[in-house]
Amino acid sequence: MTLLPIDSLAMLRHNLMTLTACATVAVPGLVALDCGGLLPWDLWISSVAVMALVIATWFVQSACPPRRTPSAPFINASPAAIVQHYVTETLERGLQRSPMVLWAAIGLLALAQSIPLDSGTVWSLSPASADAFTQWLPQATGQPAPQSFPVSVSAWLTKNFAAFAMVMAAMAYVAGTIFRHRHLVLLMMIGMAIVGVVHSALGFYQSVVSPGVFLFGDRRIGHPFGTFINRNNAGAMLNLGLAAAVGLLVYRSRNRRSSDGMVSHKFGGFSHFHRMAQSVSWWMIVLATVFISAAIVACGSRGALLGSACGATICVITVASSRRLPIVVFAVVVMFAIAMVTLGAAGIETTAVDRLLENHTGDPVGDGRAGHWPDAWRSALASFPIGGGMGAYRYAYLPFQATGGGNWYRNADNQWLEWLVEGGLAMALILLAAGIGTIVAFRRLLRTSDPIDYGLALAGIFATTAIATSQTFDFALTLPPIAMTATLLAAAVHARQTPAAPRQRRDPSHDQRFARIRQRATENAPHRQTNSQGIHPSSTSGSPHGRPAGERRSPVTNSDSEEWFEEFQSLFIAPSQTRSLMLMVVPVLIIAGLILSTNRAAAIASADSLQRHSQWLTDASGSGSGTSTPGTLTSVQYANLQSIDRELDLAIQRYPDCEPLMLERIRVLRLLFRSERIQALTTQGVSAEQASLLTRPHRIRWVTLRGGPSSLLSGSKFGDPPLDRDPRLESIAALSRQALEANPLSEIARWNLVQLDLTGTPAETCRVLLDQLSVLRGQSPSALDSIARAALDIQDTPIAIHAWQRMLALDPSGLPAVIQQLRKRQWPIRLNQLLPPQDSGNSIDDAQRSSVLMARQRQLILDAARLQNSMPPTEQDPKVLTRAMEILSLPITADERALKQTLTSPLTNSLPAPD
Repeated sequence: MTLLPIDSLAMLRHNLMTLTACATVAVPGLVALDCGGLLPWDLWISSVAVMALVIATWFVQSACPPRRTPSAPFINASPAAIVQHYVTETLERGLQRSPMVLWAAIGLLALAQSIPLDSGTVWSLSPASADAFTQWLPQATGQPAPQSFPVSVSAWLTKNFAAFAMVMAAMAYVAGTIFRHRHLVLLMMIGMAIVGVVHSALGFYQSVVSPGVFLFGDRRIGHPFGTFINRNNAGAMLNLGLAAAVGLLVYRSRNRRSSDGMVSHKFGGFSHFHRMAQSVSWWMIVLATVFISAAIVACGSRGALLGSACGATICVITVASSRRLPIVVFAVVVMFAIAMVTLGAAGIETTAVDRLLENHTGDPVGDGRAGHWPDAWRSALASFPIGGGMGAYRYAYLPFQATGGGNWYRNADNQWLEWLVEGGLAMALILLAAGIGTIVAFRRLLRTSDPIDYGLALAGIFATTAIATSQTFDFALTLPPIAMTATLLAAAVHARQTPAAPRQRRDPSHDQRFARIRQRATENAPHRQTNSQGIHPSSTSGSPHGRPAGERRSPVTNSDSEEWFEEFQSLFIAPSQTRSLMLMVVPVLIIAGLILSTNRAAAIASADSLQRHSQWLTDASGSGSGTSTPGTLTSVQYANLQSIDRELDLAIQRYPDCEPLMLERIRVLRLLFRSERIQALTTQGVSAEQASLLTRPHRIRWVTLRGGPSSLLSGSKFGDPPLDRDPRLESIAALSRQALEANPLSEIARWNLVQLDLTGTPAETCRVLLDQLSVLRGQSPSALDSIARAALDIQDTPIAIHAWQRMLALDPSGLPAVIQQLRKRQWPIRLNQLLPPQDSGNSIDDAQRSSVLMARQRQLILDAARLQNSMPPTEQDPKVLTRAMEILSLPITADERALKQTLTSPLTNSLPAPD
């Protein structure tokens, strides 16, 4: 076999490194084509791709020049000075790899949060998590509190976040190794700019062809832009592409000045710009910058637009001198104006600018996010110092809701606040270390004379400022493509930075002990140097330092401490074999971690695919496809559901802490149970439509607890076995309790127990569960209405009244439906009991929110009086009239004056006096 020459092998490795660099930049952009990287299998794809990049990087790393064997740095140095030197060297190397180290630290934090600990330890680390396992869980399941449990309230989600962090650490390793070379850094910025241009073009295409429906999709979900379902996530990706374009502009400008001998000036004057304007590459970069800027304006993300504006401002202040600052500001304004004009000519709305200029009274953000942040802050304080579990924010904040809206916030819409809730003080320290390391890296790159390093620094400054600003209103760093793109840019910045001035090393020729250490290390090295006679210089009769060979050393050098430090230093002068071993260990460990993360990502993807499969069957059974009666299944659908049930059972045995798999199997079992009971009722002569109504979960609960108005609703009519011994209902109850053990704050598991747990003492258990649900979902009017109706089923009037009071305080428009429900059931609840207490408005400190609450209460009482006026006198509540007249003593609007006149009519005055 013919071996390649040394030069050819080196060229092959270099080409492979270039291809690896291209793939590293392309992977995030390609993953973002799949719904913006939001789906579970996107992390799976990212894990496999990054694993391949790690292997390729490991192979081409031998093409990098090895570090030279260090020489003795000091003369007559004290042991403390030697230790300080190597500590400094270690910190420098750590700074170059800080993105990888920080992501690995986040992954280790997540793994630590998912390990079961004793209850006392968890109480000291996260009181809120300990309360969830020792208070919420025993009350919901009726079982004793566990003795050991993890810090995270959802260990499954936290382990998944650990896998995500491991993928990001591997991405930082790849980028920090590949992008140490200046020409590959230029390739990286070009690739990021191209990715930004491509996603901008896809966004424009989607806005014109299918507005409101994300590209490659068929459903209207959220506010999409291009392939991104969330326009805020799209804005973050575009900002990273714009940062690369800004870096290329700065590089092109300084590179041109360098060739013209004008490196020392900030700007070279108009002649310099004239020469650049004649360059085709310069115009391409300018067009890419304008194109991406226009896409940021068109996507509709206010955070992204504000972030890009802040990034541009910081870059202008950093680059321009005071004399040239007006010129640079004018250039930025012209680019923005061109982007706006281009959008107007194309007929595309400047949504982001319009939304940013909107005025929202009481909520500076305008969509409820600012009202939710106090809930998140209370959760962060309750989970101090180590948080409620990385990736588990959607459950960690639930017990602390007071000011947020009725939506279930899977994310805090504030990346930094969300990580503070999940990671506590540990995550805050990691972010602080990242900020300090980033500032140091930027300062060093800005002092360099290399145009590529200077452009990379400006790209990093723009991206850091834009992401730090925009993610105050979003959560894009939890998505693989955006996190990978930001990570590779950060890794390149840290890999290229070097100390401002090289460390001045003294001549060690005056101390023979360092010469002896150097001799020993050189003899072990494979590249041992010899003189022209083939004899090593240290083997001659004279000392290499000019000292006679027979001269005695100072007695101090014979001490044990100096001998120890000689050996200590010799450990850092390792031969190339040891370096090769260390280069093997790090990639192997990263690959092992990636394999684990890939398996977990595969489990998530499997759970999601099974959920989508059963969702299709659910839609088919209830939408008229196959059957016309809700709840009934065809024989094929029934067989498919049974097959899915068996697959889910096996998956749960493999992943016993995966709550989504348990909840999905519960849903499948509910479908099977209802279909079987409908079939049993139809065989007894009940029509399919009536059987479908009788087998609804809340109807079964009502029948079991209170009985029904006719014999048709008796338990025996549902067929055999009896409902309280039905195996599917027993499985549902067992799985719901298992899901609560894995996630003690799960809302869905509690609702399953409320509706279908027919064992033990259901009324008492249901009362506790409803009380917990009123806290977990206390800001959702629809959830509170369901809680109140379920409370009426078990004849628990206080819970029903409390739930409806909170619901009407949040949404007064639901009062007519509540009154209709009470009249239909003929329940002895007076209308005044549903209104908020007269002093409830004083419980909120914030004056602005208190005024809003008082306005809602005022309108609610007046609406209640208006509705009551149309009811029979026997059903009216005099207390409502009294409270309404107190408000109408000084009517404000014409409607209030008309209502006052109606309520003061002789018929109304004939009502009995309140008690």
